[in-house]
Amino acid sequence: MIAAYIDMVGAKLERCWVECSGGARARVKVEGFTLVEMMVSVSIFAIALAIAIPNIKSYISTSRTSSVAGDLLVAVRAARSEAVVRGTKVSLCPADTTASSPTCLSTGTNDWSKYGWLMVDASNNSIRQWAKPTNVTVVLTPTTATQLSFTGATGTAGSDVNIAICPVGVTGTGVGRGIAIKASGRSVINVATC
Repeated sequence: MIAAYIDMVGAKLERCWVECSGGARARVKVEGFTLVEMMVSVSIFAIALAIAIPNIKSYISTSRTSSVAGDLLVAVRAARSEAVVRGTKVSLCPADTTASSPTCLSTGTNDWSKYGWLMVDASNNSIRQWAKPTNVTVVLTPTTATQLSFTGATGTAGSDVNIAICPVGVTGTGVGRGIAIKASGRSVINVATC
């Protein structure tokens, strides 16, 4: 649209140059946009922008939520894999960011959106840490689940745990993502209601 406008203005200027170069007293015909044409163009642009902005916000929110869900799924699968490789219990928990070295949060919480995640071995030694997510809530259910632990040889989780990842301030069906972790240790992303 802009390129077409530039071409049109260039053509008008070229016509003016040709008509004006005929002599000092040549009559100049100046062409351009009328005020009505300009107002119609601006109105169409404003209407298109008004339609697009809500869709862009929704897309960004969904994209952010899916990204956090993917990162958390990677963390869950890495913890399970690490448990099998080491042959001992490995846990995923909210990270205590106030401690001098990374440790699991001492007071258990099922709301992981305020903290980063930490993978620890059976001796609570840090293996890997993930950054705190932004603009999403991350909640584990059942509410008694404050960390995910996988056993050594088999990588089982012990009980079913669900993690809901929802965009902040957005509610509805299908706007969130969930991670279902079965007692066997298998995990999968699904659509969640926020």
